[in-house]
Amino acid sequence: MTRVLFDTSVLVAAMLEEHPHHSECFAWLQRVISEEIEGLISIHSIAELYSVLTRFPRSPRINPGLAQQLLRQNLNKFEKVALTVEDYEATVAKIRWFNRAGGT
Repeated sequence: MTRVLFDTSVLVAAMLEEHPHHSECFAWLQRVISEEIEGLISIHSIAELYSVLTRFPRSPRINPGLAQQLLRQNLNKFEKVALTVEDYEATVAKIRWFNRAGGT
């Protein structure tokens, strides 16, 4: 099965319908939920995702309880992983190889 490491930018867009990239990112989230692919998320990204969801400029704001509920509902099929320094370095190298800028 294909394993995909998700970052905060994809998951924020997947969880917020008003996000301009919602459709594309939600499709990837659905692939994990349906077990078509295996989703991975770093422990750091879980904390970052909570932070972004509770500060996202929308009205009404997502309160801490709702943010936690969104994390539980959407990440329950994800494998949670702790990334090493080497993992981060390899990820940056791969992103550079694809000639992608941050946040894209």
